[in-house]
Amino acid sequence: MEKFLKVQVDGKEILIASGSSIADALSIAGVKDFGHCIAVVEAAPEVVAKSVKEYEIVTSKGSLFIEVDERFLDFAGEIFPNSKKLRTIWSKPKSAGFGYISLGLKGLEISRSLFEYNKGDVAIGFLGFEPDRGCIIFMKEKHGASYGSLSKIPILGRVVAGRNVLSLLDRNDSIEEIKPRTYKLPIRRADVKDKIVKPLRIFTTLSLILSESSLTNSELILALFQREKYFEITDATSVYAKDSRHAGIPTSGSYELRERKRANVTVRNKGDDAGSIYIYKKTVFPSKHHSYVGDIVSGIELIDVAKKKERIPITISPKRANVLGMNQKEAGIYLSELGIEQVRQGVKDDDAIVVEQNPYYTFEVYKKRTVETMGVNKMDIFEIELYDKLAPLTVKYFRICAGLLYDRIGKLTVHFSIPDLLIFKEKSSYAKTLFPENIPMKTVDSYQIGVTNTSSKFAGLIGIRLMVSNEYGPTGEKFASSNILGKVLTSQELLKAKKEGDTIYVRERGDSIGFSN
Repeated sequence: MEKFLKVQVDGKEILIASGSSIADALSIAGVKDFGHCIAVVEAAPEVVAKSVKEYEIVTSKGSLFIEVDERFLDFAGEIFPNSKKLRTIWSKPKSAGFGYISLGLKGLEISRSLFEYNKGDVAIGFLGFEPDRGCIIFMKEKHGASYGSLSKIPILGRVVAGRNVLSLLDRNDSIEEIKPRTYKLPIRRADVKDKIVKPLRIFTTLSLILSESSLTNSELILALFQREKYFEITDATSVYAKDSRHAGIPTSGSYELRERKRANVTVRNKGDDAGSIYIYKKTVFPSKHHSYVGDIVSGIELIDVAKKKERIPITISPKRANVLGMNQKEAGIYLSELGIEQVRQGVKDDDAIVVEQNPYYTFEVYKKRTVETMGVNKMDIFEIELYDKLAPLTVKYFRICAGLLYDRIGKLTVHFSIPDLLIFKEKSSYAKTLFPENIPMKTVDSYQIGVTNTSSKFAGLIGIRLMVSNEYGPTGEKFASSNILGKVLTSQELLKAKKEGDTIYVRERGDSIGFSN
């Protein structure tokens, strides 16, 4: 009789015949893209929950990951395995409670005292101080309150990943399951041809939950991986794996001196490596040059086995709430699917293109639940072609300045205008990398886009040539100081009417960025 084995593929459990290949398991689980490596962990017997320090709490809005206080591991091990399908008892700005739970433990004292809680704290309380109405309580904000907590266990633990889920919880949500997390199982690299002869956990994809504490850098992560849905390992050590494809880009946002633990994700915020993304294999000391942005909640095993130059698929939560480049109708549909209300501004027609939105940052959008979308007529968007192969560094600089590194619509502000050319205000410290690249030899055609290179003291200046020239580039510099990075393809004549202070919106031809993250 054929023996079937339980196998998990990126958290999805399937049954598969013993002797089947990993490729068979991926096919059954619906995995079509698995990058350059696969990691497997031999499944262990059922874990005794009370020995576990970390738990995944699966809610209808996403997963929270909590770390239990060392003193209360036995207590957590008694209540969590039996806590399933808990409904929301209340959801308020400062806390959310789920229940009811049966403690099944004797000698517990319910306290009516006021306790001080921090954001992310997890407590056990009793609605109305009644013993049969136990609740798991998540603190959304710092505050003092009396929840009928246990006098000896006022705070059971804290949320260590998935904090953004806290603000999303409302009266219609529920806890589906609470699962222990373990890390100390043998991890090895696998091939799709390998045979499965025992229960396995197979990992093909990184799953990242971003932290709302890092507003700007979390948005940067969403933007970069919206374009390239892979974490590419440009460097790997025993401590971390790093993706440096965007090193040198400007970063902003606050940081906190905290240990960088296993599965933490940071963005380097200082130096030539600024913009590089790190995923940690083990705990290291805090650094003011790194901003914490979130946690890998599934697939950290891939970082353990992956090698330099390999790519790993990555999914990110929450989904990016950005609609720039969509038309007003598409934006409304997309936002509605996220539970966000759209308020149209500017040109409100269905086919008007959204060029700005307020709020801009994803976490602010989810918090406000409303977005103003500013529309303009399609003909007011200047479609451009960028010369990635001829001038890669200059094109990168332009995308940074115009915002095209992050969004489908870029924006430039006219600094001054003359009949021959337009010069723009936008500039970046990245200009120091602009060595001569794709310099014109004989002529510069009209509507070519250029940047002044480092051979001139005006390095970094962006311009568009409005008339053909055999002597000067798009910024009015001699050819030797002019890097040609692209050209304007549509609505060219409208450029001649632009004056100082005007905004022009640009979009790359063939831009097919997806919105799945």
